[in-house]
Amino acid sequence: MSTCSVPASCLVTFAAALALLSAAFSIQVTSAASSTRKFRLPSHVKPLNYQLFFEPNLASNILAGKMIATIAISEAVTSIVLNGNAVLLTGAPSLSGRSPLNVTYDRDAQMISLNFADPVPPGIWELYASFTARINTRLSGVFRVASPPGNPPHLDSIIIATHFEPTDARKAFPCWDEPAMKATFDLTLTVPADLLALSNSPEVSRKLITHSSSSKNQSAARVEVRFARTPPMSTYLLAFVIGRFDQPLKTVDENGINIRVYTPPGRRHEGSFSLGIANKTLTHFGKLFGTNYPLSKIDLVSLPDFPSVAMENWGLVLFHEPSLLASKDTPEALRAFVATTVIHELAHQWFGNLVSPAWWSDLWLNEGFATWLSYNELDAIRPGLIDSRSWFVSTELLSAMSDDALEASHPVEADVHRPEDTAEVFDSISYGKGAALVGMLHDWLGRENFFAGLRNYIRRHRFGNAATSDLWKALQETLNDRPAGEPSIAEVMHDWTTRKSFPVIFASIETDESGCTLRLRQSRYRLPGADRLHD
Repeated sequence: MSTCSVPASCLVTFAAALALLSAAFSIQVTSAASSTRKFRLPSHVKPLNYQLFFEPNLASNILAGKMIATIAISEAVTSIVLNGNAVLLTGAPSLSGRSPLNVTYDRDAQMISLNFADPVPPGIWELYASFTARINTRLSGVFRVASPPGNPPHLDSIIIATHFEPTDARKAFPCWDEPAMKATFDLTLTVPADLLALSNSPEVSRKLITHSSSSKNQSAARVEVRFARTPPMSTYLLAFVIGRFDQPLKTVDENGINIRVYTPPGRRHEGSFSLGIANKTLTHFGKLFGTNYPLSKIDLVSLPDFPSVAMENWGLVLFHEPSLLASKDTPEALRAFVATTVIHELAHQWFGNLVSPAWWSDLWLNEGFATWLSYNELDAIRPGLIDSRSWFVSTELLSAMSDDALEASHPVEADVHRPEDTAEVFDSISYGKGAALVGMLHDWLGRENFFAGLRNYIRRHRFGNAATSDLWKALQETLNDRPAGEPSIAEVMHDWTTRKSFPVIFASIETDESGCTLRLRQSRYRLPGADRLHD
């Protein structure tokens, strides 16, 4: 038996050709709108701005909060419904002076309803609420990060961090926790004075507020740190971190963006490599997408523990330490991993943050693009580090194909209904297969047309939301010179994104007196032992 290695460029180009075949090779996904309705928020109440005041108690692991939410109501309502998961309202909420008749909690749907005796008319209103939430150790919502084992006592530090993607902002404060419910945020943190506090936006003021404490875990002096208003963004992108770090490495890119890398105490030198990658990436993507990074700063922060490799919070990207830190002795393969991780998270600043999915069924618009860009643009950002195309095949594509050959796979445009469904689509299908489809489009359309279409897409939906159909439309508009009768991008890509699995192609040549005939037959591929071929 002999084997051969096929370059990634051949694979994605071949896949593009296969896309033109129209056989139905997989199972249709049925709609479940009625089951979705209970877990989706009403569309006639939308947030415009959150003023949030958080004060973590490091002794009791309780987060005390206050919120003033400016909301737009488009039709008369008797209930204001928003998300909350283990968040407890501690005082009587009010809506521009109106008190609700009662407050009800739906734990299954993770919703809080403020019910009023009389209808609330359309208009702009302010919702006032105070609440508490838990600071947990389960690496979701607002959590406390344990110090790494074996740290010397003087390096032992307290770190409070957040991870809200996909549906855990509701664990920290009552909110409209859906990606399309974008709003601006004004955040104020009250923290021990000897700890650093960071959030999405730059700090704009710091005020000493108290000098007393009865707990050895609470600093005697506390400060109120206020951050600048964010752009409109989804709740899952709000973030903050509180803790002790080394002095940051920092630079300013050619567009005046402040870039900082925060490392554990004593490991500052291990952030230099990532700082260089981040600097080049922001500039490169700004030119490539025709839109510069829209915030004034971006911080890359290393944490000793984190629920994923990294999280792309707008302006405050959090990393598990091995995903951000690299020294001169770090092997090249691990440096390549750090580089692609930083590029991936910074690609999200456009794909996911500036343009967010309308719903989690379109997660692949975030993860597929960020994954593909992290490999495809690596050579432009850090030439010669690794054979990125072959590495993409071995680390992303093959695992995605293996998972997609299982009956338990799902389409790239996945059905997402309940809150717990969202976490299940953060997998090799959304990342690896999504990235392969992006590469397929790039190789089919050509680099110039492809990125012209992406620039249309970003310009049209910046600070808003998009669905897969919006991407097809933006790409299609760049193809004015295509032959008449050629199928549209939406027609070609429909089965690839709405159906699970992928085809295997059988080719045979038949000869007779009239000549040769090439016959192609397409079937759904399944792993051996699971009825591998299913016509």
